[in-house]
Amino acid sequence: MNALRRDAYRKKLAKILACANDEEFFQMVWAVHALQTGREKHGGAYISYPKEAVTSEMGNKYSIYPWAIETIIGALLCTPKYKQEPGRRFRKLDCSKFQAVAAVYNLLLNLENVEYGLKLRNNSVIEEIPRIGHRQFEWQRGFVCGSLFYRYALMYGGAATSAHFQARRGVALDKFMLVGLSLMSIFQMTPWILQPATSQIAGLTGEEVRAAIAAISIPLKEARLRASGLRLSRNEIAYRPSVLREFPCVSFGNSNERLRAPLPDLIALRCTSGLFYDFIGAGSHIRNEIAERFETYCLSFIRHFIGAALAVPQMEYRYKKNNIKSPDILIRRAL
Repeated sequence: MNALRRDAYRKKLAKILACANDEEFFQMVWAVHALQTGREKHGGAYISYPKEAVTSEMGNKYSIYPWAIETIIGALLCTPKYKQEPGRRFRKLDCSKFQAVAAVYNLLLNLENVEYGLKLRNNSVIEEIPRIGHRQFEWQRGFVCGSLFYRYALMYGGAATSAHFQARRGVALDKFMLVGLSLMSIFQMTPWILQPATSQIAGLTGEEVRAAIAAISIPLKEARLRASGLRLSRNEIAYRPSVLREFPCVSFGNSNERLRAPLPDLIALRCTSGLFYDFIGAGSHIRNEIAERFETYCLSFIRHFIGAALAVPQMEYRYKKNNIKSPDILIRRAL
């Protein structure tokens, strides 16, 4: 019975998403997220909504959680569109109303609940809790944090790592982060921008800005292809990978001239922990440099709280005629 309900909800969700214009849908979910993150002045200009929808309160019946929006966008990009046939009425989702995203959200929750029920036939609740937490907690903590930018700038700031990034992306890592922060700030206020033909960020050339944007953006057609490929990796909709993690910006238009970021905070994520996408396939010397700099960061972090004398870096010693390496960081017991 649950399998039949799952299939029914999947069909209903696909049917409603097939009626949606992708660009209009992106604008709708951006507006809803703005309404519920303290930006009603900006989001309210693009959607009609009940006053109760302006909330950041967890558990409010009008709340549309950002992790669900990310899942919905993934489903949208995987769904083929209805083709209008001559002489037949064409149904289209009205993306100017809060009720439209609420309908999609409720269908998603119903589908997720049924899929959880099916999965728990063979798995315990305890096994499922970490997966649910991993999906939600990072959104609740937030991605915009100075300490995160410091950590990843330090980790990926080595000579070999920086040279690899510059060669692959055509822009220095620090300038890439600056463009990311700038775009995130802009997309907090507007759902779309025109692709900059010249530099609009102080201290950067137009070429550097365009190179940074190219690293975190993707045309809609390619986004749909990638999302469909990622969909095959998981059966449960809640756990499918998101194309927005690598490409938080999607371009629209005949010349891909319009850039949209439905969840602007994912740009900050891409410029911090998401930097690993830029080093997939890099040589072992680069991976070793990143690991060493991360160990340096951890050692400095721990020493800040317990003192330099109690935190010791890795050392090598002899034991039974063998060279043994200690753990990366040792914590001494205070006398």
